[in-house]
Amino acid sequence: MGTWGADIFDGDLASDLRGQLRDLLGEGVPPARAIKQLLAEWNDALRDPEDGPIVILALAATGWDLGRPDAALFQRALKLIDAGADLAHWEQEAPKLAPARRRALNALAAKLRKPPPKPKRIPKRVLAETDLEVGDLVGYRLSTGAWVALVVNEITQDKGGRYPIVDVVDWIGREPPTEKDVRGKPAKGAWFKSVPHFREERIFVYGLKSSAPSGPVRVVAKRFPRPSVKKLGPPIALGMFQRVSELESTLTRTFRLKPARAGTRTRARRTGHARPARR
Repeated sequence: MGTWGADIFDGDLASDLRGQLRDLLGEGVPPARAIKQLLAEWNDALRDPEDGPIVILALAATGWDLGRPDAALFQRALKLIDAGADLAHWEQEAPKLAPARRRALNALAAKLRKPPPKPKRIPKRVLAETDLEVGDLVGYRLSTGAWVALVVNEITQDKGGRYPIVDVVDWIGREPPTEKDVRGKPAKGAWFKSVPHFREERIFVYGLKSSAPSGPVRVVAKRFPRPSVKKLGPPIALGMFQRVSELESTLTRTFRLKPARAGTRTRARRTGHARPARR
C-alpha cells in the first residue's frame, strides 16, 4: 500500500479504513460493533509493526471526526502515540517527513483528549455506476470554464459500485478537447510533498459518467490510447480514489493543471520531472 504524505490519512491503508468505517456507520451498524468488525477484518495488519498502529490511529481519528467516540479505542491510540510506536517507522524510513508526522500525531492526541463533536449524519453509500468505457477520451469542464482531458484506462468494480480509472492528459483548453488536440500528449503527473518530482498517478473516480451534451463530462473519442508516462516517476500508490465532487480540486492542486486564459485554446506546459514554482 502507498503513502504520499505525513498526515494521518495520507496513505492507502488509513484512507481505506476511514471509508470502511463510514460505510458501516452509514448502513446503521452501531459504532462499537463496526469497530469490532473492522479490527477483526484487519487482524493481520494489526500484527504488523508498521501497519498495526495505522489501523488503530485511522479508526480512532475517523470515530472522533464523525462524533462516534470509542473510549477503549481512543486510549489504545493514545498509548501508541505516547510510546512512539508509529513515529519510529517514520524516523527510520522517512526521516525528512518524521517531524511532520510527529506534528500530525500530536494533533491527533490532542483531539482524542477532547470531547468529540456531535454525531454527524452519515448517508448510506449509493452504489456508483458509469457508462464510460475503456479507451474513452473524456473532456471534463472545470468551474472556471476551462476543459481538461481524461483517458479511461480501466473500469473497476467493488462494493462501492462500478467506476472508471482515468489518466490525466497534459492538456488544458477553453473548448472541449478533440482527438487531434491531445493525440501524442503525455500523461500529467501528480505532485506530492513527500516525493521529489511528478509521479505517474491514476484516479479512481467514484460517480464519473457522461452528462448531457451541454454538461461538464463529454466523451469526445473512443478507443483512444493511454497517454505516455515515460517522463514521470513511478507511482507511489495503486491510484487515487476520488469522488467526482472532489475531482476539480485534485486536478488543479495535485496535478497542477492551471486554467487557460479566456479566449485562448491553450495546452498545459510539459512538466516531466521539473519542480513547480512555490506558491
